[in-house]
Amino acid sequence: MKRILVSVIAITLVLGLIGSGTFAYFSDTVVSDENVFAAGTLKMDISNDNANWADTTVTASWHSPAGWAPGMVFTDTVYIKNTGTIDARYLGIDWKKGSNWPDYAEALADHIQVVAMKEYVGGQWNDDLGSAQHYQTLVGNGDNVLTLKELMQSYIVGWGEGTPPTGGTCGLSTTGKQMKLDEFGNCVVKTTDAVTGDAYDITPAGTPAIAANGLYALQMAFKLAEDTPNEYQGKSLTMDISFTGAQDLSQFE
Repeated sequence: MKRILVSVIAITLVLGLIGSGTFAYFSDTVVSDENVFAAGTLKMDISNDNANWADTTVTASWHSPAGWAPGMVFTDTVYIKNTGTIDARYLGIDWKKGSNWPDYAEALADHIQVVAMKEYVGGQWNDDLGSAQHYQTLVGNGDNVLTLKELMQSYIVGWGEGTPPTGGTCGLSTTGKQMKLDEFGNCVVKTTDAVTGDAYDITPAGTPAIAANGLYALQMAFKLAEDTPNEYQGKSLTMDISFTGAQDLSQFE
């Protein structure tokens, strides 16, 4: 009787071990922490000499020489550097009235001729004065001479209409976009005069206007026309140029 009792207890213990399912497994844990999500920057600096750089503004990149007489030409260049980490796919350029714009300024600007214009884009110089008609509509007189006034009144082909307002207000363009007045009293959709970028022929295909850590330069030559009237002796005006780097064309609307 005693031997049978011991056997029953032994069998019960074995069955208990089988049913418990307690086995040992190895494990370990590693962690990826402080994962970083930081936006890049599109930051442009500007310079008159490609050496001394300013964050926002330089003065008198183009300054006519003393004694600038009819028939004389002068050339200057402004430089822009993308110091950020994001490409500026497009660069919007807007020629605007400066702080010195007296009543005669518009007429004088029509006697200042743009005789050369080059852009340094994607590591090469592009002479785009002749092809300016390709990406601009000029409010000119059709004489095939580009004046400062005409350049300042230009607008992007296919976007602006360049027409005076009706009843003092601007309506819709032919593409159905709401127009607005530019500084010369014409109705346009976009007031930016020109856009440099990889959507235009003046830059190598697929090349942004100013790549990150890249350089852009605008060189322009101006001539005081030979037929400038005597009444403009000693007269002057100022013109401003704004440069806007962007990732998308919609940012210029």
